[in-house]
Amino acid sequence: MPDSPGKITRKLFRPWEYLFLGIFSLTACAALGGLAAWMDLANAEKAFNREVEGIQRELAHRFGSVEAVLTTLVGLQQASDDFNKHEFQALARELLAAYPYIRTISEIGVMPRAQRGDFEQSMRDDGFLNFRVKEGQLGGEHAPAADRPITMPIRMIEPLDPEFAGLMGFDVLSDPSLSGAVDQAISTDKIITSDAAPIVGSPSGFFAVKAYYLGHVVPRTAAERRIQLSGIVGLYLEPRLLLKDVMDRGNTYGLRLLTRRALRKHSEIRADAVAGAVEEKVIFDLPAPRPDKLSGLINPFVARAPINHQGHLFVLEATKHPALGSIGLALVILLTFMGAAACRLSFLALRNYRIGILQQREAEQVLRESREEFRDYAEVASDWYWSSGANMRFD
Repeated sequence: MPDSPGKITRKLFRPWEYLFLGIFSLTACAALGGLAAWMDLANAEKAFNREVEGIQRELAHRFGSVEAVLTTLVGLQQASDDFNKHEFQALARELLAAYPYIRTISEIGVMPRAQRGDFEQSMRDDGFLNFRVKEGQLGGEHAPAADRPITMPIRMIEPLDPEFAGLMGFDVLSDPSLSGAVDQAISTDKIITSDAAPIVGSPSGFFAVKAYYLGHVVPRTAAERRIQLSGIVGLYLEPRLLLKDVMDRGNTYGLRLLTRRALRKHSEIRADAVAGAVEEKVIFDLPAPRPDKLSGLINPFVARAPINHQGHLFVLEATKHPALGSIGLALVILLTFMGAAACRLSFLALRNYRIGILQQREAEQVLRESREEFRDYAEVASDWYWSSGANMRFD
């Protein structure tokens, strides 16, 4: 009675071969399923990078709008011979309504020692009781400014909200985060962004400043610009407002805005830094939403986009935890099934190949046994046996 297929299969494979085939099949199915998941995640990451590029373009456009606003305000001041507070305030209100991501607009004067007393008295007459030019740091304590040849106090802020009212009369040259940007804006006639300048009671932000000069033509050289300086226009920008529309679309991203600069001077190099290194400061940080348990096993998408504006290199960093919904289960199941089918076909092909070898060996064994049986019979038999060829001749 011939063996059943199950008995034949058990003859064909040893136990360790079954283990190897099982591990190989599981590995192949997992690899194809993983490939499908990786393809889906790669496509989701590409879509995420495109969205971040869109945010980068939008943020760069807003920085460009800031430059347009500053140019407009400086143009108004440059065209007039005297500072007209009311015209400046009216135009500032219109611009703030048109660009809600600008927190405040301020005007900074140049105050020689001889004019300082008259300026302080005029501010008291306008309702700022006990007004004096102050110095210190924006986010710290203020004290009456020392007697210096030149001070640059803030003489107008629009809107005059409570957190900014205390900056009226503040000498911008006394704050390191502002003085460098102001000095660079004066000497270059360009729009310059300050370092992070936190203000008490307000989210951290920074100033973008531009100088205007005496006369109707901008001086050509840095020395002439310093001599003919008339004032500074400054805009206070809060990253929270610059990115508000992005956050309002749904809190699916983690967003950070950083400023980046090279460490050039020897005094700026820390003990753990080297020459040519860069320093990054976070000026806005919105953490990504916490992922669920399964999504937390997948590495988050991270994209960094540079924005070079106003003498500063800003870096927009976006983080997103991919959702399991971004993985197409249908494709994963399909490729896993294809892997299982391929392993099954490979197993059947190997089984048929071994059956053929087994059948050949069994046929050879039967033939060998038949010959041995005939030889044994021939050795013990008393009869004669013979064979004839094609022409009936005895062999």
